[in-house]
Amino acid sequence: SDVEAISGPNELRAEAVRVIKKSGKWTPAVQNGRQVKSYKKQPIVFRLESEG
Repeated sequence: SDVEAISGPNELRAEAVRVIKKSGKWTPAVQNGRQVKSYKKQPIVFRLESEG
């Protein structure tokens, strides 16, 4: 619910956040049978084509 880009080029951070938010609902973490708050680091690799 609280998506943020923590590293990478500033020019690509907004796109990384957009992609994660658009990826659908994620399964919540469960501990002792109860849903709990958690965080996940999700690496994203961008492949950019050169112009020319």
